[in-house]
Amino acid sequence: MSMTLLEVQTLTSTDKDLPLKLLTKLLFERLGYVAEIAVEISAKAYAGDFKKRIYSDYDVLGTKFEPDLYRHRIAAECKSGEAKAVEEVLKLRGVLSTFGIERGYFVKTRASQTAKDLAGRAGISVLGSEELEGFLKTAYGVDPKAVVAAEFAVYSLNRGLDVRFNNEFQKAWRFLRFEYWNREPHRNLQGIIHILAGDKEKLRPDDSANRYGFLRLVFHFALSLLEMCGKVIGSGLTDPTRTFGVLFFGGPRERREREGLFDMIHQSLPPQQAMPKFEPDYMLDLDELVLRIVRSAPEAAMIPAFVQGVIDEKFANASDRVGKYSSVTRKLAQDTALFLAKAAGVQRGIAEDLLSY
Repeated sequence: MSMTLLEVQTLTSTDKDLPLKLLTKLLFERLGYVAEIAVEISAKAYAGDFKKRIYSDYDVLGTKFEPDLYRHRIAAECKSGEAKAVEEVLKLRGVLSTFGIERGYFVKTRASQTAKDLAGRAGISVLGSEELEGFLKTAYGVDPKAVVAAEFAVYSLNRGLDVRFNNEFQKAWRFLRFEYWNREPHRNLQGIIHILAGDKEKLRPDDSANRYGFLRLVFHFALSLLEMCGKVIGSGLTDPTRTFGVLFFGGPRERREREGLFDMIHQSLPPQQAMPKFEPDYMLDLDELVLRIVRSAPEAAMIPAFVQGVIDEKFANASDRVGKYSSVTRKLAQDTALFLAKAAGVQRGIAEDLLSY
């Protein structure tokens, strides 16, 4: 059964801008990005106490990888109503500049010509809702209203699983919600493995919310891993695993500092006491995965979109989300999930939804 945008609006009274966000997410996906709705921009700051402060958010954030795994990001501000368009454009420009987002969209029910002129000078594309619908229909041959209704159904089902995952695995959920997009990729890789390892006894393959949450972690792990592999390619391919090993610890200086610290620990330990390992046990497996990703970079660039398609098909009854991806992309996505499960000590069955393709 199809719904109009007005009907979707009635069902989303807690987020009156959601129909515009879904339209914008659709646009970003047609442009080749994987897109997230409502991404928090936060950091730890001191203001009487040292804790996390939320500065702003992206209504929609898109990420795309070139065939050499160079990462692009775009973001959108989506607002219903007609007031304060100029102020919102200026705010968006500041957020894009501060956090290194390459391109911005401002989507509003109706935007004034003044706001459009200002946005053009700031390098931001401005679209009214009717203009965005018209562009999607003309450029991509889709019926925006029908697609938004379908996407709303997918969003609602995934959101229900997301709430259940949060109830049981709050640390992992909060990491994805408030930490992930504000951290460097190597810290995200280590953080996701660490958090999963801490929850390995709780994750149950027979629970759909548990499997959903694991695949969400795989999706975000893949984004950071591809960004790291893009840096490896950009640094030259003389010794990819050595380059990755340096980047994994934060860079050459950070790795040298870690090596120096381990030398000090080694010298202070009694001869009979075992020395802590410099690299985690999973590093050899991760190096092998990195080599395969680098050697098949164009297909690897599609891993996040494939994983998101699997999530939508398996958990939200969406149709035909993964048929266009190559067997290489599928295998690399599956191997990424298997690596993550093994590194964290999680049961293989938690990834069965992805492994079944």
